[in-house]
Amino acid sequence: MSLSLIPLAAVGALLAASLIAKLAHPRAAAAALAWVVPRPSLRALALVVLLIVEATLVGAIALALVGTIPALAVVLVSAGALGAAAALLARAVLAGRTGEPCGCFGATGTIGWPAVVRAGAAAFLALLALVPPDPMAWLAVGVGLALVACAALAVVSFALAREVGELRIALAGDVALEIADEG
Repeated sequence: MSLSLIPLAAVGALLAASLIAKLAHPRAAAAALAWVVPRPSLRALALVVLLIVEATLVGAIALALVGTIPALAVVLVSAGALGAAAALLARAVLAGRTGEPCGCFGATGTIGWPAVVRAGAAAFLALLALVPPDPMAWLAVGVGLALVACAALAVVSFALAREVGELRIALAGDVALEIADEG
């Protein structure tokens, strides 16, 4: 197996685990799809379709790993499906459905930003299979990820500094210039 196909194998294992979790408790998994399929009568059908899609992706990834089918198409379809799942989860979070069951891993998962990040990371992991097995290419990917992490840390730091500033203003008493008889 080529070094560049290892991320695709990891995505295949993740999808297989998701498939097994849904098959272990199908009723609970179908009920957990309420955020996507509001009509209870269609949830079982939606679960069957989801299981077929996941099984097809797992099979296609397995065939791509052994070289039977082109890996490029499998990578793009897997990344697209996982990216769509991340987008749906983000939409559900923004709609206020945080904490509801999501059905990603059977009935145990919940809708929230961690689920969005997990689905997005899985889509990114699938796309990593497009990186050639050259050490310099992997170094470039690592540097790019480090830069993204630094940017995220900067955003979080600025947000925290803003919150601390607002808290300091809210807790501070009247300063000399704001008292009527002073300054």
